[in-house]
Amino acid sequence: KFDDLSANVIPVFPLERSITVKGHSVRRRQVPMCPAFSLTDYKVQGSTLTTAVLDLKHDPSARGQDGHKKYCSTYVQLSRLRSLDGLHLLQSITMEDLQFRPDERLLVEMERLKGLERETI
Repeated sequence: KFDDLSANVIPVFPLERSITVKGHSVRRRQVPMCPAFSLTDYKVQGSTLTTAVLDLKHDPSARGQDGHKKYCSTYVQLSRLRSLDGLHLLQSITMEDLQFRPDERLLVEMERLKGLERETI
């Protein structure tokens, strides 16, 4: 623990290794990090993932994240996984983070389509 650093800062220190082979000494110094990448919910649509680290925490201060967009984003993120065994959360969530309603216009359209389905079946 480093008292000078805020809680959201993770210090990473370089590692150094030395070996000697046939009288030749080699020293290597590197930062212990592995390359990674991230995908947006738009990018993974249509994909199937074995494992994923998801950030489902609702941030009310995020711009452009109304309830409908968060509802759709959460659905897309969760539905890309083959099973819940591959689900890893970036941070703890509460039920509030998962309680969103779709836009009212979408609900009206879904009811209209259900009515058409009942008429044609």
